[in-house]
Amino acid sequence: MMKTTIQIGSWNVAEMCPKQSLDLTPWLEKSLSPSPDIIAIGLQEIKSQVSLLITPAQESYWCHTNHTRHGSEIVGLEPWIDLISKTIEQIHGQGEKYRPLWAGRRCGFGLIVYTKVGVIAKSVYTGHIGTGLLGMYGNKGAIGIGLEFELEKYPNQVSTFCFINTHLQAHEGESNCLWRQEEANHILSTLFLKPLMMNGNCKELDCLASNPHLLIEGDRKSIPVTEFSKKLVEAGALAQDYELIWFFGDLNYRIKGSKANWGYHTTNIKDKNYSIPTYTQLQQLIESESVTQLLLHDELKFLMDSEQGILAQFKESAINFLPTFKFKKSKGTQIVVDDTTKLLSNGDEKKHIRIYDSKRLPSYTDRILFFNSSYHTITNLLYTGITRIHFSDHNPVVGLYHLERVNPLQLKPLKRVSSIIFWQRVDRFFHVNSVRLLVLVSLLVVWVAWRWV
Repeated sequence: MMKTTIQIGSWNVAEMCPKQSLDLTPWLEKSLSPSPDIIAIGLQEIKSQVSLLITPAQESYWCHTNHTRHGSEIVGLEPWIDLISKTIEQIHGQGEKYRPLWAGRRCGFGLIVYTKVGVIAKSVYTGHIGTGLLGMYGNKGAIGIGLEFELEKYPNQVSTFCFINTHLQAHEGESNCLWRQEEANHILSTLFLKPLMMNGNCKELDCLASNPHLLIEGDRKSIPVTEFSKKLVEAGALAQDYELIWFFGDLNYRIKGSKANWGYHTTNIKDKNYSIPTYTQLQQLIESESVTQLLLHDELKFLMDSEQGILAQFKESAINFLPTFKFKKSKGTQIVVDDTTKLLSNGDEKKHIRIYDSKRLPSYTDRILFFNSSYHTITNLLYTGITRIHFSDHNPVVGLYHLERVNPLQLKPLKRVSSIIFWQRVDRFFHVNSVRLLVLVSLLVVWVAWRWV
């Protein structure tokens, strides 16, 4: 494929199961042409994370030849597959048909990928990784898919795309922000995608090696990305070795600010002249739709601009929408909406304005980032948050990207960033909680001794 259009959608659905009457058209609608060749939809918190922690990861894939589905129904994700498939069919009608290619879930986050009929991936690779409890549990982490396409004009060459749906560490504060950086480093450095389909063969393949470091002898840094198709042996490859990478989901980066009522503030800027906005000030910026001013306090933008962490190598399209989190809920699951009419600066009327929850600083937690190794030119056609779906305490986001393959240039592969997230989490856990552990163990010993007597 020399020219490709890709649509990315991400939404934290707050553990709510959708009704088939839920209208997803504003999120997935065909607002621009050309129609996407690939649609990747990432969902977070699709079901109670506690209930899904003990449920193994699941995946299903569909053969492009006979559209037969392989794999069992996916717990928590199945209602979304049905609803999204139905919505895509309604939007694109009979003119262009789409088929699901693959769907997978790890704990509470899932990924669904569709391709336009006639767009055939030569090979498919999938994988997932946990970064939650002790740095490895699946309440936080990522699930990804790698696709390989043949090029018509360049025989024996391929384009490789990777889509990674991510859910990172939550909550405000500098320590949580730095931890999200570590999680992103860990995911992009170690997420291993094993083959699911190769050379059009839909027969499921066993991974030849469980340890990615055993795939290729010697230093992986010495292997240029131009050798990807040769080095992509049947055992799979790391996500960071793909030419194009989309990293999206509930990244949980917050707006730095203070909640005056709680006397709490967070910032990772040590400049004494930096003025930390209060919740009231942030709310005023939101009401005036001062997106530029809001982004001055965005953690992720600050880290990317200051070239900190592996995400600094990624790009993000211009943000021209309001924060996507966190909206107020009633005592039930209904989202609270202000029914008053607001007159916008352009003279339009805006009704049913969603109300932000005062217990959280409004933030751009839901993002879509992309990395380009220079084989392609990427033009962003759309990047926005959707305010017309009042279902979750997050707004969904959507991006549309047009890719064009250019003559081979010198590639700039994603730089490796070492990560010791597991050991850092273990060290942090035992150091911070050593006193609690000592007390608990002492009480347990006393209880056992008492029971024994």
